[in-house]
Amino acid sequence: MRALTSGSSVRARVPVRLLLSTVLVLGGVLTACGGGDAAPASLPTDVDAAVLATDAFDYEPAELEVPAGTIELGILCEQSLPHNIVVETEAEDVLVAECGGGESATGEVELEAGEYTFFCSITGHREAGMEGTLTVG
Repeated sequence: MRALTSGSSVRARVPVRLLLSTVLVLGGVLTACGGGDAAPASLPTDVDAAVLATDAFDYEPAELEVPAGTIELGILCEQSLPHNIVVETEAEDVLVAECGGGESATGEVELEAGEYTFFCSITGHREAGMEGTLTVG
């Protein structure tokens, strides 16, 4: 064995198979962690009513009609911002569902016949116009 001296170098030889195996394993790990092929969330359909919550701070549609009783509401957060659905009742504000950007969620609330306001309780969202009317029949 030779001693290393200033200015000398050692060139290591890495077997090609080992190098290729390492690259393939790392590529697979990065792909699995990236979730690049995940299907985008969609508007919930097996609910009494659903809204699209947009990054323009509105609900589409902003007016919903549902029967009285246990009501299942769905929400899809369109792009990057999180949103929620809170129903304003005489007794309290009820958080029904919430989701992050690009996600969907559902939740239930028990309501008697009447007209209710629903809104997003995230700071600044309701003030920006993110509210709607829920008519319960």
